[in-house]
Amino acid sequence: MTKTWLYRLRLNRIELLTEGPTPDEATALEGHWNHLVRLREEGRVIFVGRSDETDPERLFGDVVFTAPDEASARAVMESDPAVFAGVQSATLYPMKVFMVDAAALPPEEE
Repeated sequence: MTKTWLYRLRLNRIELLTEGPTPDEATALEGHWNHLVRLREEGRVIFVGRSDETDPERLFGDVVFTAPDEASARAVMESDPAVFAGVQSATLYPMKVFMVDAAALPPEEE
């Protein structure tokens, strides 16, 4: 049986926002993006987004995805290159999704 999970991400070095990433952080963040794309291509991603905050203490990202059990979900989270490299910390939560309406989402501004 497939279950829904969320992992919440927070930056471990908040200066990354003002100073930019180090070369190692940049590599980890690129890997993070590729990890999310791969999960989407596998049909496992339900939602990925981040808060639109200017206060670094309130900035976070969420990945909502499917996995059969907690061990598998934890493996997905811990294999995220940004988590694995220590650029971001992550906390895993089981989720119950009650309503999704992707058509209601406003278009993203670039």
